Amino acid sequence: MTKREEVSRINQEQRERLTVRDSNPHPTTPMLWVVSAAQSTYMTKEVREKIDGKWVARTIYVPFLGEGSAPLHQNLYDGLRRMMKERDVGSEMLICPTAGKCQAEDVLHESVEHLPELYPAWRKGYFSFNDNIQLSDILVPPQNVDPTTGKTKLPAKYGSTLVFPHSKQRFRPVAVYQADFPRYLLTTGMVTLPNYNQYNAKGDQAAKDHRLGAVLVETIDGNYFNMRTLRARMDGSFVDMGLKYNGDRKPERVKVKALDASDVHIGEHDPRALEATLEQIEFFKPERLILHDFFSGYSISHHELANRIERARLFRDGKLDLRKELELNMKYLKEFSKAMKGREIYIVHSNHHDFLPKYLNSPQSADDLWNFEMNAMITSRMPRQDGYLEEALKLIGQIPSNVQFLRLSSNLVVGGYQLASHGHLGKNGARGGGVSSQEESFGKGIFGHSHSPEIKGDIYRVGTMLSPETSYMQGASSASMAANGVLYENDTVQLLPMINGKWKAKF
Repeated sequence: MTKREEVSRINQEQRERLTVRDSNPHPTTPMLWVVSAAQSTYMTKEVREKIDGKWVARTIYVPFLGEGSAPLHQNLYDGLRRMMKERDVGSEMLICPTAGKCQAEDVLHESVEHLPELYPAWRKGYFSFNDNIQLSDILVPPQNVDPTTGKTKLPAKYGSTLVFPHSKQRFRPVAVYQADFPRYLLTTGMVTLPNYNQYNAKGDQAAKDHRLGAVLVETIDGNYFNMRTLRARMDGSFVDMGLKYNGDRKPERVKVKALDASDVHIGEHDPRALEATLEQIEFFKPERLILHDFFSGYSISHHELANRIERARLFRDGKLDLRKELELNMKYLKEFSKAMKGREIYIVHSNHHDFLPKYLNSPQSADDLWNFEMNAMITSRMPRQDGYLEEALKLIGQIPSNVQFLRLSSNLVVGGYQLASHGHLGKNGARGGGVSSQEESFGKGIFGHSHSPEIKGDIYRVGTMLSPETSYMQGASSASMAANGVLYENDTVQLLPMINGKWKAKF
């Protein structure tokens, strides 16, 4: 049997397997999906040769430039399979072929072409994991710097989050109008080694940005799902939910250096997201807890000082009292301190913490009889610009001993990741930029502020615990979602989204 006949036979088997599976695309029981990609190695070429005096045409497979590459990373592949075996739930792996050094390279390496998990290139269209997340046939060359460029209209068009194969692991939010489920573009990473023309700048950079790993999707039912990236190291080992997988070895529990929580916004928070975060603290037992926008500032927000109707509503709801808001902050700060059991908590200086000095410096604060006494007490302490929240909380009670307030000048680098920046300040005194700007400034880091979880390269942005019922969240498109970042001891990060408080399938 020739190589082409063998590939044809395998494709036919995959057609039959996928046809059966597609007849029930939305399983009612929990299901685990592992999705990765494989880069092609060879291109087809027709050659003619003379055999027994006759010219015969045949197809051969050759690399476009240089020697063939992109073999299977066996240790990573074995680790993914081991992880699936460890989970007490139905599971399936899909490995999607992509182009090689150029579009003409569309034949996989010998170590990959016979894998039973291949999701064949001939199969066009969308495969639904459930009603709200799909595997897409979006084609993007592996060399592209940002695979989501020009693709942000597709989640709205197809009404779901889209996963598609690429050599980079990109997690990009897409705003949607008042949807029950957020929509994202999510790319997979590779289960094969890189195959690029490193004699030109684009290929050389693509080789450096090549990410080994996969995307994991847990479908809980026809609607709910969990999604997260599996970022592998060069040896193919990776961590998922605190367990390190290294080939077919027994998984090992690893330490968590830091849990970087979503923007908290105490008093305007979604109780389900906060409870899920407390569950994660108990589950991972992180050495450090990082909190962004802990103080929301709804009682003295400069955005609402001139809005008489909104302030009347806040008065009705008992939310114009600064002391009460600070008391609520202290209550939850002590709850986080208790959950951390003496381990370190860092409060990152954030833009909502600046509501306090902006309010106290405004003419309106002098006429705010409701908070007159509290205003005078805070002002008399004359704190630094980035110290108002700490000084205000000291007026309420004793701050737990394991809590530290970070300043604008603070550095907190753990495992190579900057954790001390909220993300609201950009370059050269400008406002905070996007993930591309943070890549330039930090290289590696975990940030907040945007309310929309995102991954680009080694930049991670957590989400927000802000309740979707908050007034300024109404009537507009949004990509807000709670998602915490977990920094493991092997210096890889995993972003854990939470949809309505659901962050881990309880299989």
